[in-house]
Amino acid sequence: MDAVTVIRVQFAFMHDVVRQMLVSLTPEHLHHQPPGRTMSIAANWAHMVYGEDVMLALASGDTPLAHGAWRERTGISELDAPGTDMAAWATRVSVDLELGRAYAQAVADEALDYLSTLRPRDLTRPVDPAVFDLPEQPLGTFLHHIIADTHWHTGEIAAIKGVQGLQGYPF
Repeated sequence: MDAVTVIRVQFAFMHDVVRQMLVSLTPEHLHHQPPGRTMSIAANWAHMVYGEDVMLALASGDTPLAHGAWRERTGISELDAPGTDMAAWATRVSVDLELGRAYAQAVADEALDYLSTLRPRDLTRPVDPAVFDLPEQPLGTFLHHIIADTHWHTGEIAAIKGVQGLQGYPF
């Protein structure tokens, strides 16, 4: 199995887990603000999905779906552009999960379509994600950053579900 195939399998798995985690959430669960410094499930999810959209667009040279075909249809009340005060944004953002699920599926489909165009040698191509305050890095490393960010936020979502008396992860 080559490195691109491994990355595609990881992307497919992470998208599936995120989808399963949101299945039975009510708007109240989604927007519950837990104590401390974490964000609501809605804010974590919106940041994670929009972040993947923007990062994939940077990697592929395309326009993020949220800025093109999915403008006004993401289900996210306010997008968190790089440089946004995340703590303040997280208290304002709301998510319409029905619209959001469709947007997240479009991002997942776009990711898998893009990844299907790559060959192992493409993973060494440099990407300059300075807009995310990250150094230039090989595409493979950048794609791993998307996977890691999703896993981090998925963990937060699982914990926030748990403090609300729900099962965190779907397994």
